[in-house]
Amino acid sequence: MLPKGINTPKKEIPKKNMKPVRLMEIILYPILMAYIIFSAYEQGITGFGNLFINALIINLGWNFGDFFLLDWWLRAVYTDRVSLPENRDNEMWQTKMWMRKFGIMDHWMKGPIMCALLSAALAGIGMLLR
Repeated sequence: MLPKGINTPKKEIPKKNMKPVRLMEIILYPILMAYIIFSAYEQGITGFGNLFINALIINLGWNFGDFFLLDWWLRAVYTDRVSLPENRDNEMWQTKMWMRKFGIMDHWMKGPIMCALLSAALAGIGMLLR
């Protein structure tokens, strides 16, 4: 998934540094999916196409917000604060290389496709709730 230079740090990363990332994946993503389903339900949106478009707009907003705010701006301004000490001297973690090898491909190529697939799944779940 990640380029080789990012996936292989020069030093071993302690497990305590990986715990916040796993907590984010376990807590944030289900909350986002529940928000999409229940907000469409409360708005009274019906039909697979309408639910799909609603979920797609929200997912793309998250995707591009992550790209512009976290991957680009936060990384450029606060590189020393957001990177692990084990990876600070790795050139793949510098903003320019990160964007070239990972950020652009992930958010502009794979991101919209994955957002569409997730939106279709969420629209299906929303149809089951109706």
